[in-house]
Amino acid sequence: MEAIALRGAARTPKPSILVNFRSFDTGCGNPTACGAELADTGLQQKQRMHGSFSCADTYNTMAAIGLDFKRDYEDLAPASNADVAVTIAKVLKLKLSTQGKLVGRVLNEALLTRPDSVQYKSFTLKSPSAANGLKTILKYQTVGKTRYFDVAGFPGRTLGL
Repeated sequence: MEAIALRGAARTPKPSILVNFRSFDTGCGNPTACGAELADTGLQQKQRMHGSFSCADTYNTMAAIGLDFKRDYEDLAPASNADVAVTIAKVLKLKLSTQGKLVGRVLNEALLTRPDSVQYKSFTLKSPSAANGLKTILKYQTVGKTRYFDVAGFPGRTLGL
């Protein structure tokens, strides 16, 4: 739970168990665009839900346009939805009050007057093998103290592992 930031000081109940639904590539050639998962819902393929920790659910695309953003710039550093609000606040010179530790980071590398890149590191955590041989794998990246989760689950049962 600590590895994926699900233990902390939040007032919401902490989960006792995590379930990662099986996910797979449907064969379109771009797994993050056409991943599917077996889940406990009646949704059909392309009716997205977020019940897996596969790269189809954790990989996102962002785009920004405006005077403060670099033109034709592709940022290869990890980013998340939590980064959007703080980046926009920075551009608009607004002060956001934070609550807790999950606040995101300003995507400075995408801003016109900032350096083009940011240092990031990749990590892989592996659990000990269970009696049946399965082991949970978690892949993530960090930029400073901000952690970005890429994929987690069982190899062969989670898209991206």
